[in-house]
Amino acid sequence: GKFQDSARRSLRYMLTATPGATINNRKTQNLTSKKPVTVTGITFTANGLMAPSKGILDHATQYFDALGNKLRLKEKIDKHDINVFDGYRGALSIAGPAARSSSERVRALYNRSIRLGNKAYAAAAQQGAIPPRKPLRHAGAARANGGNATNAAT
Repeated sequence: GKFQDSARRSLRYMLTATPGATINNRKTQNLTSKKPVTVTGITFTANGLMAPSKGILDHATQYFDALGNKLRLKEKIDKHDINVFDGYRGALSIAGPAARSSSERVRALYNRSIRLGNKAYAAAAQQGAIPPRKPLRHAGAARANGGNATNAAT
């Protein structure tokens, strides 16, 4: 729903009272549309949900496809490939933890990134492009295996 005027004034006050925070009135707008709005790579829906923008998800999908093809064709996986992969993997969490995203597409890409990343990391390490890395695990894996992450690691 729409912010009431008093809530908008309170929000503006909190921002202006925060050291280092400024409001650029030429770029600030009150979003009241029923349509999703995308700002700096995050799409906000009318009901308050957030997810990475369609553009970010499309680019991540295309890159994951390309990296998967390189792996299938047994092509060299270099440090740049890993850096780009890590960047897209991080972008999936731009609006919060990808494993718990309200977007089914974000969750699917996150799950795919674990499988793809482990294969890419292993190939790049075997080829000497990166040092060996610990395997990526789903954020819920430690809980699913009993105990918390600290217990699972000991």
